[in-house]
Amino acid sequence: MEEKFDKLISLIEEQNKAWAHTVNALTSIHNIMVENYRKQELLLEKHPPVREPTNEPVTVGNREQPQPFNSFSDSQPYGTDIEEEKNAEAQSFPVAPNTQPVQRQQAPTPPPNPPMEGERVVSLEQPKQEEPLPAPQSKAEMLERQVTLPNS
Repeated sequence: MEEKFDKLISLIEEQNKAWAHTVNALTSIHNIMVENYRKQELLLEKHPPVREPTNEPVTVGNREQPQPFNSFSDSQPYGTDIEEEKNAEAQSFPVAPNTQPVQRQQAPTPPPNPPMEGERVVSLEQPKQEEPLPAPQSKAEMLERQVTLPNS
């Protein structure tokens, strides 16, 4: 009976040693991962990103600033800045921040043509097409056909 107990005790001790090795391996893996996370955090502290996306627009003074890049988490959907540039009025110089916006007067548009009253005339005949002139044979013919002569 004592032999069986001794054998059981030795098996339990071997199992405890195996568990100790496993715990040591898991602890070392955990320490390595924590060190990597700390290195990444220190790297981000030393070299922060250009700008983190926010829900509020970035302003300098009272003017809204364009977003430096467009990622999927930006507050504006992709392409809105391009659409704004397409629809913007042409300006030779950027507007100064202290100036009031100038309202431009639009030229009066002519009234639309009054609608024609009466019946629409439909002709069954083909419209007459002018026959093209044959290709000129000489420079003199080309000059004869030319309507406006260039000033020399």
